[in-house]
Parts: sequence; structure tokens; C-alpha cells
Amino acid sequence: MRRRRRGQRRMYLRNIDFAAWIKAYRTLFMNTIGNALLERPATGAPWFAYVEAHTWTSVDNQWANYRGIQETISVTNALGTTTTIQIKATPSAQFGSMWTSTTLFGSFENDMCAMTGNESLVRESGNFSVRPTRMRSKFIHDQVGWLGNFDLKFIPPPQSLLRLSMPSAVVCQLQSNSAFASTFAPLGTLLLTPPQWNDPTMAFYGGSLMCKSGVAQPYVQPSFGFDDSCSSQRPYTQVWDGLSQVFAFTALDGNRSGANAACSLCLAYQINGCLQMARIANQASSQLLIPPDAMRWIADVPRAPTPYIDSQPMVQADDPFTVFGWTAMYEWALGQREAVSFAGDFQTLRLLSYRYDPTVIYANALDVQQSLASYLVGFATSVSSGLALVAAVVILVRVIMPPGRIGSNWFVLNRVASTSWMGRPLLVVRGVCVVLCLATCPVRLYLDLRETFDAGIHESLGRGLWLTSVFNDLFFHVTNAYTRAYAPGSSLLAWIVCRHFRSLVKMDTQLLCTSGSLEIGSVRRLLLICTVQVASVVVSAVGVASIATLKPAKSFPCFRVLPWRS
Repeated sequence: MRRRRRGQRRMYLRNIDFAAWIKAYRTLFMNTIGNALLERPATGAPWFAYVEAHTWTSVDNQWANYRGIQETISVTNALGTTTTIQIKATPSAQFGSMWTSTTLFGSFENDMCAMTGNESLVRESGNFSVRPTRMRSKFIHDQVGWLGNFDLKFIPPPQSLLRLSMPSAVVCQLQSNSAFASTFAPLGTLLLTPPQWNDPTMAFYGGSLMCKSGVAQPYVQPSFGFDDSCSSQRPYTQVWDGLSQVFAFTALDGNRSGANAACSLCLAYQINGCLQMARIANQASSQLLIPPDAMRWIADVPRAPTPYIDSQPMVQADDPFTVFGWTAMYEWALGQREAVSFAGDFQTLRLLSYRYDPTVIYANALDVQQSLASYLVGFATSVSSGLALVAAVVILVRVIMPPGRIGSNWFVLNRVASTSWMGRPLLVVRGVCVVLCLATCPVRLYLDLRETFDAGIHESLGRGLWLTSVFNDLFFHVTNAYTRAYAPGSSLLAWIVCRHFRSLVKMDTQLLCTSGSLEIGSVRRLLLICTVQVASVVVSAVGVASIATLKPAKSFPCFRVLPWRS
């Protein structure tokens, strides 16, 4: 009753910016409401003043199968920059007959547009018009609430259901046991009828409050759906697969008699297949433990010849339909169904939709900017190719003109050849590129049986020491006499410390997926790797210099990379 009293004080024109709204809808408003109010100055003018004094600028949107949706995921790299990738896009469009929720919660614009031929929405006006409703619309109006005055609220799955919806033990079995995985092929679509409606004398008008034109049928029909255009009346069906059944029988604590009773609700030719699938799922459910849940799913199914709205609890003790109810709960947790509260003036129905087929939407590759990565890869490739060419020339010269002395300087080829032939700027770019790779966990998706997993691709830690070589060259003018002694030690120290970081903080655990945000790199790790390399150079140089002060100073000979005959 409180909701009915609230409905008498309609929120139209109070929950909006009236000044901006009236500019767009003045003609419609005056034809359907305004002119009738102006005919009664005693009541119309005070109403207008009240509306203008209480204009609000915001209102909560209700659930409707009209609006489009755009879903994105943000990817943060090691430099801290964020890229937004669109993973789902449903543009807003005029749905026409597909906009079935408008009959329950229609916008004020629809009410005005429905008035054609100089008709008015004001009941006291002389040109007020109303059209007769169908029989089904009448008993929805009488038993649930006035049409056009419903509150449709989206109901998210409870956290307890989300935590239990993916049994990790079964997923591990699917990965490790191929025979076990082969038994989890989908059984198919089952046609079933809840026990309380298994009566040949009953007729069913439909399971969706949004569909008003249905005629009596001898079979139960599905609940509402976002994409239901109410153009056909289909029988109620349910899809069974391995994981959903394991979840259902685990929730039932392995009740074998419940499985037999549930399969008896199917058509005769599907009972044997249902029992076989139930037996396999019942065996697998012994690996899990799910406490009972008080959640209920309600489907709207009226009867004939005296129409009224009846409901089927999805989870109820001693009801064979509970097996299928838990299966539907599992699909709700996975996003294959959605729950909506239909609040009318007389009662509130919390309904679960029918199962939605997945829609394949491909991400736009242009959303990922790759220009910086392309430049870095180009620089790193040019340095590696140049060093490989220098090494090939050295080998060729060594073969053609063998050195006159015994020994070689291959261990210092990278340090000397890279500085002489490549230059320090390119070495810095290559070092930064490698450090970025070490501070990033590349994502590689692959399919293993039924589930998709992600894995990190590990980079060679030795390649990340190019910055150490550059730092050693920069310190060469200060530590000339000790460079040869501390440079290898600094590289070894940096490698050991970074190796410790790699084993302490694994890269594949740095993927943080929170509310559509994916962090594939760590700025902290990037700075840490660079700090370790600088600190290794400084510590090694200071250590060697301290040791050298205790001994007589001596100069170290220089070695030639390209030998020649004297």
C-alpha cells in the first residue's frame, strides 16, 4: 500500500531538469498534459509551481532491455601507462518490438507518444483516452501491479554463490584426467515440467511478465529474457553440462534419489541419458562440499481457465526440480542468466531469466597502441644484428689471419664491440627494452580442455644486464685502473640479486584483474631492476677501489678484440 500511495504522487517532471526537458518535449507535453491543466487554473497553476520548485537533476535507472552497453578493460604496463581495450559493445538503438520491458516500466516519453489523435493523459480532461487491455494484461494488473508502474531492479549473484560456482577440484580433474573430461560432454537440451504443473488439465500463458499477447498452451514456457521479443511461445528447456550438474549434485550432497526424481520430469526419451549424466556428475561431486543456500528462483507461470500467477521456487526441500534449480543457479553465477526484481503495487516477484546463448565479440586490435613497442623492438634488433655481424667478421678474420699469440678476448666482445660499433645510446635503448620485458608479464592465452588459462613468458635474465655494461662504461673515466676487476663482479652481483627477485616475486602472479583492470607490468619492479644494476656497479667499484688502496697500484694491460700480425 505504501508503494501505491507513492505511485499516486508520480515522479514525472520532479526527478528531471524540468527547464531542459521542457525545451525538447514542449509540444508533446502541452498536447497530452499541459492544455488540460491550463483549462483548470485553480489546480493546474499550483501543480506547475510545485513541479518547478522540486526539480531534481538525477534519478536511478531501472533494468530495461533497451539500453546499449559498452564494456572495457584497462591494461597497465610497466611504465605505468594505461590502455583501454573494448571487449564488449552493444550500441543503443531503437528496438521496436524487442523493447518489451516498456510495458512494465515505460518512460514518460512513451506515454506521451502513445496518445495520438488529440488524446490526453489527464483523466479529468474531455479528450482522455484509454484502450482496453488483454486478459493476460488484466490479471497481471490485478495480481502484481499497475502496468507501466513496475520497479525493475537488477539482482546481482551473491558472493557465496560466486565463490562456489567454479569447483577447482573438478577443473584439476578435467586437466589431468582425459577419460574424466570426456564424460563431461554436454548432454543437450532437456524439456521438463515442474511437478506442481504436471497436470494435463492446465494451460499456460507464458513465463514472462513482459509478454502480454500469449495464448493458452499445454506446456510450461520459459521466464523472461533480455532478447525476448514475445513473438513466439516456446516450451521450457534447460541445458545440462558436466560442471553445472556437478555443482547441482554437490549442493544436494550426492542425493541419488533426487537425481532419479529430477530425471523423471524430462520427456520419456531423455530419461536414460539424464540418469547417465547424473550418475557421472554424482561421482564427481564427492570431491566438493557446498553448504545449503537459501536463494530462490521464481518463474512466473499462470494457469487457465481461471488465470492467476503461480511461482516455482528454484531451490526447495523435497522438490525434484531442485536439481535443475541448482543448475540454473550455477548459470546465474556464470552470467548466463540474470535475476531481476519485478516490484508491483501488490507483490514483488524475483525472477531468473532463461539461459542466454554466448555472443562472440572480438576486441579491436587498434585499441592497443604498439608504436613505442615497435620502435624499441627495432632498436634492440638492430643492436643484436650489428653485434652478430661484428662477431662474424671477427671469426672470419681469425680464420684467415690466425693470431700470433695464444688466447682470445671473446668474453669482452660484447662490452668492447657494442661500445665501439653500436654506441652507448643504442645500448641504453636495448637495456631499457630488456628491463621492460623483465618487469612485464606477457599474457599468452591457451585452451586446456574446458577452461582458458593465462601464463607468463619468462625472459632471459642475462639480457637484462646491458644497462650494467653501460654504467660500467660511464664510470670508466673514474675507475680506469679498476674497471677490468670490478666490471665482471658488478654484472655477477646484479644477476644474482635480480635472480633472487625473479624467484621471490613470480611474474605470473603480478597479473592483477580487478573490476576489468589488468596490470601486466610493474613500475616498482622496473625501478627496482634499474636500481639493482646501478647499485651493483657502485658497490663493485667501491669494493675494488678499497681493496686496491691496500696494495701498490698497478696498471692493467689492454686487450685487443681484432688481432693482427706484427
